[in-house]
Amino acid sequence: MTSILKSTNTELDFETIKESLKSFLKNQSKFTDYNFEGSGLSILLDILSYNTHFNALNAHLALNEMHLSSAVVRENVVNHAKSLGYIPFSKTSSTAIVKIEITPPMFNVIQSYTLSKGTRLVSAVDRQQFSFYVFDDYVATKNAGKFTFNNVIIKEGVYKTIRFIYDSKLPFSRFEIPDKDVDISTIGVKIKNNTNSTIYTSFEMMKSYSNIDSSTNVFYLQENSNGKYEVYFGNGVIGTEPENGNIIEIDYIYTTGKKANGAKSFIIAQTLIESGEICSVTTTTRASGGAEKETIESIRRNAPLFYSSQNRCVTLDDYKTIVLNNYPGIETISVWGGENEIIPEFGKIFLSIKPVGAEALTEAEKLFIINNILEPKKVATVTPEIIDPEYTTIILYILFKYNAYKTSLSYGELVSNVRSVLQEYDTNDLRKFNGAFRHSNLLSMIDNPGFGLT
Repeated sequence: MTSILKSTNTELDFETIKESLKSFLKNQSKFTDYNFEGSGLSILLDILSYNTHFNALNAHLALNEMHLSSAVVRENVVNHAKSLGYIPFSKTSSTAIVKIEITPPMFNVIQSYTLSKGTRLVSAVDRQQFSFYVFDDYVATKNAGKFTFNNVIIKEGVYKTIRFIYDSKLPFSRFEIPDKDVDISTIGVKIKNNTNSTIYTSFEMMKSYSNIDSSTNVFYLQENSNGKYEVYFGNGVIGTEPENGNIIEIDYIYTTGKKANGAKSFIIAQTLIESGEICSVTTTTRASGGAEKETIESIRRNAPLFYSSQNRCVTLDDYKTIVLNNYPGIETISVWGGENEIIPEFGKIFLSIKPVGAEALTEAEKLFIINNILEPKKVATVTPEIIDPEYTTIILYILFKYNAYKTSLSYGELVSNVRSVLQEYDTNDLRKFNGAFRHSNLLSMIDNPGFGLT
């Protein structure tokens, strides 16, 4: 009897629960010859079974949500990752590098001009227009009647500024960024004493707890239960705490992600100096690196790796995890030691990276990854080096046969289905390091009955 009830308490299937209850009652002397299906007791058994089923299901789901590896609700996955010190990466803006030349009217006498952060440019990809914004201030002096700005970094999205008033009476003040599609790498935070003040103090995003004290101007970032990011500050012990009434100004870019990858022609969408100026934009590096927000599966995979690396580059997996966490616009990455080269190069770590929307990283992107991401975290005696991926092109000639009497799809629709299969196979299997082309797997995907080749 007891074993039957125990199995009922842990069972998730409704019919199995009901059968267990029937078996239990049939073993009672009062119900030995009772017809459970043809009596009102069957309804009571249904109620008991549903109640047991719901309780078991809720307990099962609650237990799953307590662990990072089995949680399915994003809020819970993010909270588990946070306990490991991991912040899921956001959508990432597509980034381009351009050269901007401004020729002001002849009567203009200014000799120095600052191209301000937030200057808007536009471009189009597949007939869809996208806005790009200058990501920093650039200064140039007039030469031959024009101002020339080289290597200007522009990011796709919408540039936005929001302001808050700090209230020291609140025990844990957090300032939510209202746009879910914010690129957290573009977040800038500065604080001034009050509304009348014009002097700002800049705060940097906290990357490591080392060398942070009560006077360090840092802000912290986390993803909240709504899927939005929120900014908060130190408590005066680990990081500076703003004073009551301070004005907090947060600027950022929220983006469409990978949709703008490939943009290569840009025009300035506003007057910079004065009416009559001539502006030209030359693309140095077309837009790439735009990526979608980190998925639950990716968080599950990366958070434990990030924790095991302790935010330091020691093993090969550490290098991979640190780069992926700090530069999310990466489609695939491979890391190996210099001792594995044909001619060994001891003391070196090699990385090969394929970014989203491009075949290789630009020199500026390589330098950023090495100097800003890897250099502060690497072992002192190890030198990282990024090399371009090598590609093997596969040309396929596909001839397929189909029975027109067994499918409702037209020839054009069938061709489109086959092309979709090829693109999916290329994305999921081939455009990865160590990817292998398997002819049989591709054919089985094309022959899938769901694609109409009956």
